[in-house]
Order: sequence, then structure tokens, then C-alpha cells
Amino acid sequence: MTVIFSNVVAAISVVLVVVVVIVVVVVVVVVVVVVVVVAAETAIVVVVAVSVEAEISVVLVLATRGAAAVVVVVVVVVVVGSSSSSSSNTSSISSGSSSCSSSSSSNSNIVVVVVVVVVSVVVVVVVVVVVNIVVVVKLVADAAAAVVVVVKKVVVVVEVVVAAAVVLVEAVAVAVFVVVVVVVVVVVVVVV
Repeated sequence: MTVIFSNVVAAISVVLVVVVVIVVVVVVVVVVVVVVVVAAETAIVVVVAVSVEAEISVVLVLATRGAAAVVVVVVVVVVVGSSSSSSSNTSSISSGSSSCSSSSSSNSNIVVVVVVVVVSVVVVVVVVVVVNIVVVVKLVADAAAAVVVVVKKVVVVVEVVVAAAVVLVEAVAVAVFVVVVVVVVVVVVVVV
């Protein structure tokens, strides 16, 4: 009878250990899967952010080149116009006319060049600032979304772990109950 009792207790212990091991393995697998999914989603967010930043950089380069081309064209046009007006003014000076129109024309041409250059630079700076603000806002939004995803996954992991712990406690309780019942039965049989 003692041998039977020992065998029953040993069998119940083995079953209990197997249940505990299965629960632990399931919890570990779930945690690993969740971590892999979160890492993949975070990597996707980072790739999207980098691609957006690259596209915005291309736009900035094109805008800068366009502004520079506008400045060059305007400067060339003004310089050519100034040269032609100065040559005509020189011929008029040699014929005895006044040189006031020449100086005023040159001054107005210089003012136009300065205004165009300043406006172009201001436009480029504004575009760069606005685009950088958009990039920062986009990256912050992506980071917030990634954090929300991670938090949700962590909540899921916690829920799974809690559920597994409950199952483990219930399994241990059932095993203890079975052991107690077996011990009582064996004691009753031995006494009787």
C-alpha cells in the first residue's frame, strides 16, 4: 500500500511539473512573438520616416536650385540691361546730354537685384523651415504611434502572463486537491 501511495504521489508530481513547464513555455513563446512583432512594426515606422525625410530632402534641393536659377536669371537680365543702358547713356553723354538718367538707371537696377536676391533667400529659408517643421511633426507622430503600439503589445503580454498565472495557480490547486484526496483515500483504506 505504501508503494502504491508513493507511485500515485510521484505520478501526480510528474503531471504537475509537466503542466507548469507547458504553461511557462507558452508564456515565453507569446512574449517572444510579441517582441518580434513590435520590433518589426517599429522598424517599419523608422523606414517610413526615413523615406519621408529623403523625399522632403529632394524637394528642398529642387526648391533651392529653382531659387538659385531665378536669382541667376534675374541678375543676368539686370546686368545685361544695365550694360546696354550704360552704353546708350555713354553715347548720349558724348553728344552733350545729361548723365543723370544713367546714374538713376544704374541705381534702380542695383535695387532690383538686391530685392530679388533677398526675396529669393527669404523664400528658400521659409520653405526649409516649414519643411523641417513638417518633418519633425511627422517623426513625432510616428514615434507616438510606435509608442502606442508598444504599449498595446505590452498590455497584451501582461494579460497573457496574468491568464497563464491564473491557469498555473488553478492547475497547482487541482493537483494539490488530487494529492489530498488520494492521501485521504489511502489513509482510509489502510485504516479500514
